[in-house]
Amino acid sequence: MTRAEQFAAAKAQADADELARKERGNFTPPDYEDVFYAPLETDKVKVFRFVGMPYTIRSEPTDPKLVLSSWITDDKKKPFICKWSEDKDWIMWRIFNDVLKYTWDKDAINPSTGKPGIKVYTNAIKFPSLFNRVRYNGKDKPSPYEKGWQPSKAVVFNALSRDDYDWHIENKSFKLIAKKVNETEDDKGVKKVYGEPGVGVTAYDMILKAAVEEHGAWDDFDIAVRKLDDDPWYEVYSFFDSRKIEKELGCTMNGDPLTAEELSWKMFDLDKLNKISSYRKIMSRLGEFIKEVDGCLKTKYFEELEKLAADEKAKYDAEKTTEQDEATEEVAKSKAEEKKAEAPKARTRTPASTGDMWETAKAEGWKAIDELKEKHSEFVFTIANGKIVYKDDEGNAVPKNQTIPCSEHNCDCDTYELIDFCPKCGTRFV
Repeated sequence: MTRAEQFAAAKAQADADELARKERGNFTPPDYEDVFYAPLETDKVKVFRFVGMPYTIRSEPTDPKLVLSSWITDDKKKPFICKWSEDKDWIMWRIFNDVLKYTWDKDAINPSTGKPGIKVYTNAIKFPSLFNRVRYNGKDKPSPYEKGWQPSKAVVFNALSRDDYDWHIENKSFKLIAKKVNETEDDKGVKKVYGEPGVGVTAYDMILKAAVEEHGAWDDFDIAVRKLDDDPWYEVYSFFDSRKIEKELGCTMNGDPLTAEELSWKMFDLDKLNKISSYRKIMSRLGEFIKEVDGCLKTKYFEELEKLAADEKAKYDAEKTTEQDEATEEVAKSKAEEKKAEAPKARTRTPASTGDMWETAKAEGWKAIDELKEKHSEFVFTIANGKIVYKDDEGNAVPKNQTIPCSEHNCDCDTYELIDFCPKCGTRFV
Protein backbone atom coordinates (compact mmCIF):
# COMPACT_ATOMS: atom_id res chain seq x y z
CA MET A 1 0.00 0.00 0.00
CA THR A 2 1.45 3.38 -1.01
CA ARG A 3 1.61 6.32 1.43
CA ALA A 4 -1.16 8.02 -0.54
CA GLU A 5 -3.32 4.92 -0.16
CA GLN A 6 -2.54 4.74 3.55
CA PHE A 7 -3.63 8.36 3.96
CA ALA A 8 -6.79 7.66 1.95
CA ALA A 9 -7.55 4.69 4.22
CA ALA A 10 -7.03 6.83 7.33
CA LYS A 11 -9.37 9.48 5.88
CA ALA A 12 -12.03 6.85 5.24
CA GLN A 13 -11.76 5.73 8.85
CA ALA A 14 -11.99 9.33 10.08
CA ASP A 15 -15.16 9.83 8.00
CA ALA A 16 -16.71 6.73 9.55
CA ASP A 17 -16.02 8.01 13.06
CA GLU A 18 -17.04 11.62 12.41
CA LEU A 19 -20.66 11.41 13.62
CA ALA A 20 -19.58 9.83 16.91
CA ARG A 21 -17.02 12.50 17.75
CA LYS A 22 -17.19 16.04 19.04
CA GLU A 23 -14.37 18.51 18.93
CA ARG A 24 -12.72 18.80 22.30
CA GLY A 25 -10.12 21.19 23.77
CA ASN A 26 -6.86 20.08 25.29
CA PHE A 27 -4.18 21.43 27.52
CA THR A 28 -0.78 20.02 28.29
CA PRO A 29 1.05 21.52 31.24
CA PRO A 30 4.59 22.81 30.75
CA ASP A 31 7.27 20.15 30.48
CA TYR A 32 10.86 20.40 31.68
CA GLU A 33 12.06 19.67 28.15
CA ASP A 34 12.01 22.84 26.07
CA VAL A 35 8.92 22.55 23.90
CA PHE A 36 8.36 25.08 21.13
CA TYR A 37 4.95 25.93 19.74
CA ALA A 38 3.59 27.14 16.41
CA PRO A 39 0.27 28.71 17.45
CA LEU A 40 -2.84 29.25 15.37
CA GLU A 41 -4.37 32.71 15.52
CA THR A 42 -7.96 33.64 14.78
CA ASP A 43 -8.50 35.00 11.25
CA LYS A 44 -4.80 34.63 10.39
CA VAL A 45 -3.50 32.20 7.78
CA LYS A 46 -0.75 29.92 9.07
CA VAL A 47 1.22 27.72 6.69
CA PHE A 48 2.63 24.40 7.92
CA ARG A 49 4.43 21.34 6.67
CA PHE A 50 3.21 18.39 8.71
CA VAL A 51 5.13 15.13 9.11
CA GLY A 52 4.41 11.55 10.10
CA MET A 53 1.55 9.14 9.54
CA PRO A 54 -2.10 9.76 10.56
CA TYR A 55 -2.70 8.98 14.23
CA THR A 56 -4.90 5.98 13.41
CA ILE A 57 -1.93 4.21 11.76
CA ARG A 58 0.98 5.84 13.59
CA SER A 59 4.16 3.79 13.99
CA GLU A 60 6.69 6.29 15.37
CA PRO A 61 6.54 8.30 18.63
CA THR A 62 6.95 11.48 16.55
CA ASP A 63 3.85 10.70 14.42
CA PRO A 64 0.66 12.68 15.13
CA LYS A 65 -1.04 11.47 18.30
CA LEU A 66 -4.60 11.62 19.62
CA VAL A 67 -4.58 12.93 23.20
CA LEU A 68 -7.48 12.70 25.64
CA SER A 69 -7.27 15.00 28.66
CA SER A 70 -9.38 16.79 31.24
CA TRP A 71 -8.99 19.18 34.15
CA ILE A 72 -10.15 17.45 37.34
CA THR A 73 -10.61 18.91 40.82
CA ASP A 74 -8.76 16.70 43.31
CA ASP A 75 -9.43 15.78 46.94
CA LYS A 76 -7.83 19.04 48.11
CA LYS A 77 -9.96 21.06 45.66
CA LYS A 78 -6.96 21.72 43.43
CA PRO A 79 -7.19 21.21 39.66
CA PHE A 80 -4.86 18.81 37.88
CA ILE A 81 -4.55 17.60 34.32
CA CYS A 82 -5.53 13.99 33.76
CA LYS A 83 -4.40 12.21 30.57
CA TRP A 84 -6.87 9.46 29.67
CA SER A 85 -6.39 6.10 28.03
CA GLU A 86 -8.47 5.34 24.94
CA ASP A 87 -9.19 1.93 26.47
CA LYS A 88 -12.70 2.16 27.94
CA ASP A 89 -11.76 -0.56 30.43
CA TRP A 90 -9.25 1.84 32.04
CA ILE A 91 -10.19 2.41 35.69
CA MET A 92 -11.00 6.12 35.28
CA TRP A 93 -13.45 5.36 32.46
CA ARG A 94 -15.20 2.73 34.58
CA ILE A 95 -15.52 5.09 37.55
CA PHE A 96 -16.73 7.86 35.23
CA ASN A 97 -19.37 5.63 33.62
CA ASP A 98 -20.56 4.16 36.94
CA VAL A 99 -21.03 7.57 38.55
CA LEU A 100 -22.70 9.04 35.45
CA LYS A 101 -24.91 6.04 34.74
CA TYR A 102 -28.15 7.13 33.08
CA THR A 103 -31.37 6.03 31.44
CA TRP A 104 -32.92 7.64 28.37
CA ASP A 105 -36.30 9.37 28.61
CA LYS A 106 -37.45 9.67 25.01
CA ASP A 107 -40.52 11.77 25.85
CA ALA A 108 -38.97 14.44 28.10
CA ILE A 109 -38.04 17.73 26.41
CA ASN A 110 -34.36 18.58 26.38
CA PRO A 111 -34.11 22.25 27.54
CA SER A 112 -30.94 22.87 25.51
CA THR A 113 -32.39 21.64 22.19
CA GLY A 114 -36.14 21.93 22.70
CA LYS A 115 -36.52 18.41 21.29
CA PRO A 116 -37.73 15.18 22.94
CA GLY A 117 -35.11 12.95 24.50
CA ILE A 118 -33.02 13.52 27.60
CA LYS A 119 -30.55 11.65 29.83
CA VAL A 120 -31.80 10.88 33.34
CA TYR A 121 -28.76 10.37 35.57
CA THR A 122 -29.30 7.64 38.18
CA ASN A 123 -26.97 9.18 40.78
CA ALA A 124 -27.99 12.83 40.33
CA ILE A 125 -30.63 12.33 43.04
CA LYS A 126 -29.43 9.13 44.71
CA PHE A 127 -25.84 10.30 45.31
CA PRO A 128 -25.72 13.99 44.30
CA SER A 129 -22.23 14.65 45.71
CA LEU A 130 -20.74 11.89 43.54
CA PHE A 131 -22.62 13.03 40.47
CA ASN A 132 -21.71 16.70 40.94
CA ARG A 133 -18.03 15.90 41.49
CA VAL A 134 -17.69 13.94 38.23
CA ARG A 135 -20.13 15.90 36.10
CA TYR A 136 -19.26 19.43 37.26
CA ASN A 137 -15.98 19.08 39.22
CA GLY A 138 -17.89 19.76 42.43
CA LYS A 139 -18.97 23.27 41.40
CA ASP A 140 -22.31 24.48 42.74
CA LYS A 141 -22.80 26.89 39.85
CA PRO A 142 -20.81 25.47 36.94
CA SER A 143 -20.38 27.47 33.76
CA PRO A 144 -21.97 26.17 30.54
CA TYR A 145 -18.44 25.20 29.44
CA GLU A 146 -17.68 23.02 32.49
CA LYS A 147 -17.01 19.48 31.26
CA GLY A 148 -16.13 17.89 34.58
CA TRP A 149 -14.18 14.69 34.11
CA GLN A 150 -15.24 14.31 30.48
CA PRO A 151 -11.98 14.18 28.50
CA SER A 152 -11.45 16.41 25.51
CA LYS A 153 -9.73 15.28 22.32
CA ALA A 154 -6.90 16.90 20.39
CA VAL A 155 -4.41 15.70 17.79
CA VAL A 156 -0.81 16.85 18.33
CA PHE A 157 1.57 17.28 15.37
CA ASN A 158 5.22 17.94 14.73
CA ALA A 159 5.29 20.66 12.09
CA LEU A 160 7.38 23.25 10.29
CA SER A 161 5.90 26.74 10.48
CA ARG A 162 6.60 28.76 7.33
CA ASP A 163 5.94 31.96 9.32
CA ASP A 164 8.92 31.17 11.51
CA TYR A 165 11.12 29.18 9.14
CA ASP A 166 14.30 31.08 10.08
CA TRP A 167 13.82 29.84 13.65
CA HIS A 168 13.67 26.25 12.39
CA ILE A 169 16.92 26.71 10.45
CA GLU A 170 18.67 28.21 13.46
CA ASN A 171 17.41 25.69 16.03
CA LYS A 172 17.24 22.63 13.76
CA SER A 173 13.96 21.60 15.32
CA PHE A 174 10.30 21.17 14.49
CA LYS A 175 7.57 22.77 16.59
CA LEU A 176 4.25 21.56 17.95
CA ILE A 177 1.21 23.11 16.32
CA ALA A 178 -0.92 24.70 19.07
CA LYS A 179 -4.42 26.06 19.34
CA LYS A 180 -2.92 29.00 21.19
CA VAL A 181 -0.12 29.93 23.57
CA ASN A 182 -0.14 31.98 26.75
CA GLU A 183 2.85 33.77 28.22
CA THR A 184 3.29 34.44 31.93
CA GLU A 185 5.91 36.38 33.85
CA ASP A 186 6.89 35.78 37.47
CA ASP A 187 7.89 38.41 40.03
CA LYS A 188 11.53 38.10 38.90
CA GLY A 189 10.66 38.90 35.30
CA VAL A 190 11.16 35.34 34.05
CA LYS A 191 8.80 34.63 31.17
CA LYS A 192 7.33 31.20 30.46
CA VAL A 193 5.20 30.04 27.55
CA TYR A 194 2.32 27.65 28.13
CA GLY A 195 0.97 26.01 25.00
CA GLU A 196 -2.29 24.26 24.23
CA PRO A 197 -0.76 21.87 21.72
CA GLY A 198 -2.69 20.19 18.98
CA VAL A 199 -5.84 20.86 17.02
CA GLY A 200 -9.36 19.61 17.50
CA VAL A 201 -10.49 16.51 15.67
CA THR A 202 -12.50 18.65 13.26
CA ALA A 203 -9.38 20.52 12.13
CA TYR A 204 -7.42 17.26 11.95
CA ASP A 205 -10.04 15.80 9.61
CA MET A 206 -9.81 18.89 7.39
CA ILE A 207 -6.01 18.64 7.24
CA LEU A 208 -6.18 14.93 6.41
CA LYS A 209 -8.80 15.61 3.73
CA ALA A 210 -6.62 18.34 2.17
CA ALA A 211 -3.78 15.83 1.82
CA VAL A 212 -5.94 12.98 0.49
CA GLU A 213 -7.72 15.19 -2.07
CA GLU A 214 -4.36 15.76 -3.74
CA HIS A 215 -3.65 12.01 -3.77
CA GLY A 216 -0.72 12.45 -1.43
CA ALA A 217 0.42 12.81 2.17
CA TRP A 218 0.68 15.98 4.23
CA ASP A 219 4.48 15.87 4.29
CA ASP A 220 4.48 16.16 0.47
CA PHE A 221 3.37 19.81 0.36
CA ASP A 222 2.41 22.77 2.55
CA ILE A 223 -1.04 23.12 4.06
CA ALA A 224 -2.58 26.42 5.19
CA VAL A 225 -4.85 26.63 8.25
CA ARG A 226 -7.00 29.59 9.23
CA LYS A 227 -8.67 29.54 12.63
CA LEU A 228 -12.16 31.09 12.70
CA ASP A 229 -14.20 32.47 15.60
CA ASP A 230 -17.39 30.67 14.53
CA ASP A 231 -18.58 27.42 12.99
CA PRO A 232 -16.90 25.65 11.09
CA TRP A 233 -14.03 27.04 13.24
CA TYR A 234 -11.29 26.29 10.68
CA GLU A 235 -10.49 26.66 6.98
CA VAL A 236 -7.82 24.43 5.44
CA TYR A 237 -6.18 24.62 2.00
CA SER A 238 -3.41 22.68 0.32
CA PHE A 239 -0.54 24.01 -1.77
CA PHE A 240 -2.40 23.00 -4.92
CA ASP A 241 -5.42 25.23 -4.24
CA SER A 242 -3.73 28.07 -6.10
CA ARG A 243 -6.76 30.34 -6.43
CA LYS A 244 -7.39 30.45 -2.68
CA ILE A 245 -3.71 30.94 -2.00
CA GLU A 246 -3.31 33.86 -4.38
CA LYS A 247 -6.66 35.63 -4.06
CA GLU A 248 -7.88 34.93 -0.55
CA LEU A 249 -5.09 33.65 1.65
CA GLY A 250 -2.43 36.06 0.47
CA CYS A 251 0.44 33.75 1.39
CA THR A 252 3.14 31.75 -0.31
CA MET A 253 3.37 27.97 0.05
CA ASN A 254 5.90 25.31 -0.82
CA GLY A 255 5.20 22.14 -2.76
CA ASP A 256 8.68 20.62 -2.76
CA PRO A 257 9.56 17.50 -0.74
CA LEU A 258 11.24 18.02 2.62
CA THR A 259 15.01 18.20 2.28
CA ALA A 260 17.39 15.74 3.93
CA GLU A 261 18.47 18.52 6.29
CA GLU A 262 14.89 19.32 7.31
CA LEU A 263 14.19 15.65 7.95
CA SER A 264 17.25 15.51 10.23
CA TRP A 265 15.90 18.22 12.55
CA LYS A 266 14.63 17.35 16.00
CA MET A 267 11.06 16.13 16.29
CA PHE A 268 9.27 15.84 19.63
CA ASP A 269 8.46 12.44 21.09
CA LEU A 270 4.70 12.84 21.41
CA ASP A 271 4.36 9.66 23.47
CA LYS A 272 6.80 10.98 26.06
CA LEU A 273 5.07 14.36 26.25
CA ASN A 274 1.58 12.84 26.53
CA LYS A 275 1.80 9.86 28.86
CA ILE A 276 -1.41 8.50 30.35
CA SER A 277 -1.73 9.63 33.97
CA SER A 278 -0.16 7.13 36.32
CA TYR A 279 -2.13 5.09 38.84
CA ARG A 280 -0.02 6.68 41.59
CA LYS A 281 -1.11 10.13 40.45
CA ILE A 282 -4.76 9.10 40.35
CA MET A 283 -4.55 7.57 43.83
CA SER A 284 -2.75 10.58 45.33
CA ARG A 285 -5.16 13.11 43.80
CA LEU A 286 -8.49 11.23 43.89
CA GLY A 287 -8.01 8.45 46.45
CA GLU A 288 -10.47 9.85 49.02
CA PHE A 289 -13.15 10.45 46.41
CA ILE A 290 -12.73 6.94 44.98
CA LYS A 291 -13.23 5.54 48.50
CA GLU A 292 -16.48 7.53 48.63
CA VAL A 293 -17.54 6.04 45.30
CA ASP A 294 -16.87 2.54 46.66
CA GLY A 295 -18.92 3.27 49.79
CA CYS A 296 -21.92 4.53 47.83
CA LEU A 297 -21.90 2.24 44.80
CA LYS A 298 -20.55 -0.88 46.58
CA THR A 299 -17.58 -1.10 44.20
CA LYS A 300 -13.93 -1.94 44.91
CA TYR A 301 -12.14 0.66 42.81
CA PHE A 302 -9.77 1.85 45.54
CA GLU A 303 -8.62 -1.70 46.29
CA GLU A 304 -7.99 -2.21 42.58
CA LEU A 305 -6.20 1.13 42.31
CA GLU A 306 -3.90 0.32 45.24
CA LYS A 307 -2.78 -2.87 43.52
CA LEU A 308 -2.31 -1.14 40.16
CA ALA A 309 -0.26 1.62 41.81
CA ALA A 310 1.88 -0.91 43.70
CA ASP A 311 2.54 -2.92 40.53
CA GLU A 312 3.38 0.30 38.69
CA LYS A 313 5.87 1.36 41.39
CA ALA A 314 7.47 -2.10 41.43
CA LYS A 315 7.94 -1.94 37.68
CA TYR A 316 9.38 1.57 37.95
CA ASP A 317 11.80 0.52 40.71
CA ALA A 318 12.95 -2.49 38.67
CA GLU A 319 13.60 -0.34 35.61
CA LYS A 320 15.38 2.23 37.74
CA THR A 321 17.62 -0.44 39.28
CA THR A 322 18.47 -1.74 35.83
CA GLU A 323 19.36 1.76 34.67
CA GLN A 324 21.56 2.29 37.73
CA ASP A 325 23.32 -1.04 37.18
CA GLU A 326 23.96 -0.16 33.54
CA ALA A 327 25.26 3.29 34.54
CA THR A 328 27.56 1.76 37.18
CA GLU A 329 28.85 -0.78 34.66
CA GLU A 330 29.48 1.97 32.13
CA VAL A 331 31.40 4.06 34.69
CA ALA A 332 33.50 1.04 35.69
CA LYS A 333 34.22 0.27 32.04
CA SER A 334 35.19 3.87 31.39
CA LYS A 335 37.58 3.91 34.36
CA ALA A 336 39.17 0.65 33.25
CA GLU A 337 39.77 2.04 29.78
CA GLU A 338 41.28 5.22 31.24
CA LYS A 339 43.62 3.18 33.41
CA LYS A 340 44.85 1.19 30.44
CA ALA A 341 45.47 4.26 28.35
CA GLU A 342 49.10 5.28 27.92
CA ALA A 343 48.33 8.96 28.30
CA PRO A 344 45.85 10.40 30.79
CA LYS A 345 42.50 11.18 29.28
CA ALA A 346 40.05 13.91 30.16
CA ARG A 347 37.37 12.42 32.36
CA THR A 348 33.78 12.90 31.37
CA ARG A 349 31.52 13.91 34.19
CA THR A 350 29.17 11.11 35.19
CA PRO A 351 26.29 11.44 37.60
CA ALA A 352 26.65 9.87 41.00
CA SER A 353 24.73 6.66 41.53
CA THR A 354 21.41 6.88 43.30
CA GLY A 355 22.89 5.24 46.39
CA ASP A 356 25.63 7.87 46.58
CA MET A 357 23.24 10.81 46.50
CA TRP A 358 21.09 9.43 49.34
CA GLU A 359 24.10 8.71 51.53
CA THR A 360 25.63 12.11 50.76
CA ALA A 361 22.43 13.91 51.78
CA LYS A 362 22.21 11.82 54.94
CA ALA A 363 25.81 12.64 55.83
CA GLU A 364 25.01 16.32 55.35
CA GLY A 365 22.32 16.07 58.03
CA TRP A 366 19.12 15.85 55.97
CA LYS A 367 16.60 14.78 58.62
CA ALA A 368 13.97 13.11 56.45
CA ILE A 369 16.11 11.77 53.61
CA ASP A 370 15.48 8.13 54.60
CA GLU A 371 11.73 8.71 54.52
CA LEU A 372 12.01 10.39 51.12
CA LYS A 373 13.98 7.43 49.77
CA GLU A 374 11.54 4.89 51.22
CA LYS A 375 8.25 6.56 50.27
CA HIS A 376 8.93 8.87 47.32
CA SER A 377 12.16 7.86 45.57
CA GLU A 378 10.29 7.68 42.25
CA PHE A 379 9.87 11.47 42.37
CA VAL A 380 13.62 12.19 42.63
CA PHE A 381 15.87 12.70 39.64
CA THR A 382 18.99 13.64 41.56
CA ILE A 383 20.29 15.36 44.71
CA ALA A 384 23.30 17.59 44.20
CA ASN A 385 24.78 20.66 45.89
CA GLY A 386 22.11 20.60 48.58
CA LYS A 387 19.26 20.74 46.05
CA ILE A 388 16.79 18.19 44.68
CA VAL A 389 15.67 17.91 41.08
CA TYR A 390 12.25 16.26 41.24
CA LYS A 391 10.53 14.09 38.66
CA ASP A 392 6.75 14.08 38.28
CA ASP A 393 4.71 10.89 38.08
CA GLU A 394 4.80 11.00 34.30
CA GLY A 395 8.61 10.90 34.19
CA ASN A 396 9.36 14.57 33.47
CA ALA A 397 11.73 16.71 35.51
CA VAL A 398 9.89 19.33 37.55
CA PRO A 399 11.06 22.94 36.98
CA LYS A 400 12.01 24.87 40.12
CA ASN A 401 9.14 27.31 39.64
CA GLN A 402 6.74 24.39 40.10
CA THR A 403 8.22 23.18 43.39
CA ILE A 404 7.21 24.33 46.86
CA PRO A 405 9.77 26.15 49.07
CA CYS A 406 10.09 24.91 52.63
CA SER A 407 8.21 27.08 55.13
CA GLU A 408 11.06 26.84 57.64
CA HIS A 409 12.88 30.19 57.68
CA ASN A 410 16.44 28.88 57.58
CA CYS A 411 15.80 26.01 55.15
CA ASP A 412 16.47 26.55 51.44
CA CYS A 413 15.12 23.20 50.22
CA ASP A 414 12.18 22.84 47.85
CA THR A 415 9.74 19.96 47.74
CA TYR A 416 7.26 18.46 45.29
CA GLU A 417 3.49 18.85 45.63
CA LEU A 418 2.90 15.14 46.34
CA ILE A 419 5.41 15.10 49.24
CA ASP A 420 4.05 16.45 52.54
CA PHE A 421 7.33 17.05 54.33
CA CYS A 422 10.68 18.75 53.77
CA PRO A 423 13.39 16.13 53.10
CA LYS A 424 16.10 18.44 54.44
CA CYS A 425 14.82 19.84 57.74
CA GLY A 426 11.95 17.39 58.30
CA THR A 427 9.22 20.06 58.58
CA ARG A 428 5.70 18.64 58.05
CA PHE A 429 3.28 20.46 55.77
CA VAL A 430 -0.47 20.70 56.23
